[in-house]
Amino acid sequence: MRSLAGRDAKRIFAVVAVEEDSGEAGGYVWIADGRLRRLAQPKRKKLRHLRVLCLQDRELAQMIADNSLRDAVLFARLMQFERIDNANADANA
Repeated sequence: MRSLAGRDAKRIFAVVAVEEDSGEAGGYVWIADGRLRRLAQPKRKKLRHLRVLCLQDRELAQMIADNSLRDAVLFARLMQFERIDNANADANA
């Protein structure tokens, strides 16, 4: 996910949890990036303030589900996604 609003605008994050019953349209998710927003203290963010990237990592999702993901691994994977997303944006420009 890429943040669209707030102090973290334009940064890339992984969704580490989803709030099911937030009571608001669009809902909330909990995001982390492994560096500024660590897994121990993810940020609660409205979905409407995020843009979904067309990138998925099943291994990363499994590590999140197993609670075995570490901040350094998350940050490294997100930096890979950042490079891919930037390359796609340049190709489409």
